[in-house]
Amino acid sequence: MPVYMLSDSENGASVRIDGVEVAAFVKNVERPLISIPLRARRLNASVFAGEKAKLKRARQHFGELVALVNEYMAVQPFRFSEIGDSIIGCVEKQVPQEINIVLGDVVHNLRSTLDLLVCDLVQANGRKVSKDSAFPMWVGGIQPWHAEKQLAGVSQRAFKVLFKITKNQLWNEALLMLHGLDIMDKHRALVAVGAATVRVHANIGMPGLFIGPSGEIRFGGPGPDGAPFLRKAGSPVGFTTTFLTEQEMEVYRYVPDIPQDVEVACDLVFGPGEKGAGAPILQTLDMLSNVIERILVLCERRAL
Repeated sequence: MPVYMLSDSENGASVRIDGVEVAAFVKNVERPLISIPLRARRLNASVFAGEKAKLKRARQHFGELVALVNEYMAVQPFRFSEIGDSIIGCVEKQVPQEINIVLGDVVHNLRSTLDLLVCDLVQANGRKVSKDSAFPMWVGGIQPWHAEKQLAGVSQRAFKVLFKITKNQLWNEALLMLHGLDIMDKHRALVAVGAATVRVHANIGMPGLFIGPSGEIRFGGPGPDGAPFLRKAGSPVGFTTTFLTEQEMEVYRYVPDIPQDVEVACDLVFGPGEKGAGAPILQTLDMLSNVIERILVLCERRAL
């Protein structure tokens, strides 16, 4: 008779049969979005008024996007079924084009806010804006010699603030994502949301181990009102993002002979080939708008 062993920890779980690991799971610890707490201080509405208007417009578009996404998800556009040991998924209703259009509007307004900010900082320093004036974007953060043309004319004080922003790894990653999405939107006339990502969360148990309605452990069979005794395991180790299409595809394969309860969930995400592919669009855009707001606040307080 095979010997089953279930090991569980705060990081995940694994199942072994006769000492051989047959399945491993990791608890899902999502990387936090950039935390940008803003203390309520009175700011001058006339300073960076154009930038604040663009940010406000981006958030209005974002509100439209949230409503469109909720309407789309309410019709349950993704279908999942079980065939043998596999969970199969596909898209039954494509993402409406209107979602892509509004998504592009949000991205463009956020990105152009940064370029307008640099232009205003140049003018605030008594200099003229050039065709090269723009917010610098560099992989790994800018160096002083990278930004000579783009930041030409801003004060040394303003340059130090912008330099500090782009040297922060998380902030720089967010800004590069925004920049990449904006470029794609310009070239394709939209930022494609052509897929959904599947998140798998599994609860696993041991053969012959059950739990009764009062929490008592039962062996051999469930008995009256009993159920398999399952523990939260997380996502399978090595599980990769699955972009659903109209064609049915396997999104999860059960481990044979191991009791499992699997939950499959979907988000609308930036599609494959996009900057930030697989990132959920609503959470990402909300984070990016907060990044832009924080940059405006920092520049108003420290760059002028």
